[in-house]
Amino acid sequence: MAKKIEKGICGICPANCGVEIVLENDRITEIHPWKEHPQGIPCIRGRHGPEIVYSPDRIKKPLKRKGPKGSLCFCSYGILAPIATFGAPMGILQPDLENAEIIFVWGTNPATDSPLSRMVQLQKAKKKGSKSSCH
Repeated sequence: MAKKIEKGICGICPANCGVEIVLENDRITEIHPWKEHPQGIPCIRGRHGPEIVYSPDRIKKPLKRKGPKGSLCFCSYGILAPIATFGAPMGILQPDLENAEIIFVWGTNPATDSPLSRMVQLQKAKKKGSKSSCH
C-alpha cells in the first residue's frame, strides 16, 4: 500500500481548519490536526471526514426540490438574527471572547460545533476570569 500524508484545509465547514490527511492508495483513511496551522484543530466532523467522503449515503448529484422553499436555519442564524441584533451578518462579526466579562452560549455546544477554535477562546476567557452561562 502506498501511504502518504498531505497537508490541507478541511472542507466540512467554513472554519478552514488545517489538517494532515493520511492517504493510502490515494484514498483518505485518517484526518489529523495540522499542529503548525493557526486553525489546526478540526472538529469531530472534520476528523470523521473519510466517513463523510466515502459514505454510500452521500449525495453525489444535485437534487430537485419538490414543493415550496423552506429550511431557514442558516438565514435565521447567519443573516436575520445578527443583522437585527448587531447590525451586520454573521460572516462580518468577530467576537472578542478572550476579553469579555460575561459570555452567554446559547443554542450551541462549542465543544462539538464548528469552529472548534471558539471553545479554545472560551477556555482562555474563563482562565482570565470571565463568567459564562450556557442556555
